[in-house]
Amino acid sequence: MQKSVYILAVFAILTTGIVLLTDKQTYNDNLRGNLFKEFQNWKQEHGMIFNESQEQYRFSIYQQNKKVIEKINQQKGYDAAGINAFAHLPLSEFVEIYMQTPQQVKELHQNSKKIQQIEEEIEDGELPESVDWVAKGVVPEAVYSGQCSSSYALQSANALSSLYYLQGNSKKLVPLSAQQILSCSDNSVGCRGGGAWGSFLYAMEYGMMTNSSYPYTKFDGACKYDATQVVYTPKNAFAIHSNRPEIMKKYTTQQPITTMIYAGTEEFQFYRGGERPFSAWCDFDVSANYVVLITGYDTYQAKKPQPYWIIQTNMGLKWGNAGYMNVYNEKGSGMCEFNTNPVFPGNTK
Repeated sequence: MQKSVYILAVFAILTTGIVLLTDKQTYNDNLRGNLFKEFQNWKQEHGMIFNESQEQYRFSIYQQNKKVIEKINQQKGYDAAGINAFAHLPLSEFVEIYMQTPQQVKELHQNSKKIQQIEEEIEDGELPESVDWVAKGVVPEAVYSGQCSSSYALQSANALSSLYYLQGNSKKLVPLSAQQILSCSDNSVGCRGGGAWGSFLYAMEYGMMTNSSYPYTKFDGACKYDATQVVYTPKNAFAIHSNRPEIMKKYTTQQPITTMIYAGTEEFQFYRGGERPFSAWCDFDVSANYVVLITGYDTYQAKKPQPYWIIQTNMGLKWGNAGYMNVYNEKGSGMCEFNTNPVFPGNTK
């Protein structure tokens, strides 16, 4: 009798274990099935097509990035990150496609020595509380770069377009050609990167065509410069000394200006948008690797007011605030080296 009871007890335990394992496996299968359906919907939304060998790999990265996003949001205490068009990319591949290498940045910095450096002081209270050039209709639309490290060309062209319009050269905003800079400037390496300094130096020497006469293609390609189509030639360009955000603010009140940021973080890759300023932990030895256009600044009203820059990127309209980002205005070198490379075109001798 006792032996029968023992056997029944063991059988019950084994049966319960099998049921639990089966339930767990079913749960995992359902979870994976739901994630795979989500992945398929994401592919359709972003127009992604993978071959059979890539499908499983990209799905695996997608799953990993969902965990990364969840971790970021838990650490920050709000939804700072979210699934976007880059959810199939590991961070290393995201950086390789869209950013510049440290060596490229170092080499391109040589051009900045040819640009006039601004040295001045500014009194507190001299500047307006906020500026928004996009709201004033002064900035061309944000354009997705494609798989090409061309933010330097796109944002330099937009800075030049804004200046061209603000100086009264045209009754309406006329986007100038980023493709011309990308394909023709000897101060850059096409889709492998470049700097705003080199772009402005090129524009000062050759002048700028319009985007309509030389449209952006997302590839570098052969130069198709046509001097008869040039509409604007800036006279000079200026660089602001590093770590001077108050001077950057002063010139942002006059026109949109370019700078660079270190964008090799998952917080940047999966930036969700909203008014709350972007922040990320960036190592002290990193170099800014992505050119952006400062289109204004404002303050996020929290318990402790947080000043921020408004920047245009080339990450696409489904990234951040329709291609824009609010970056925390930090002193010194700034958020992820934001204050280290400000430069803008001018039209005075």
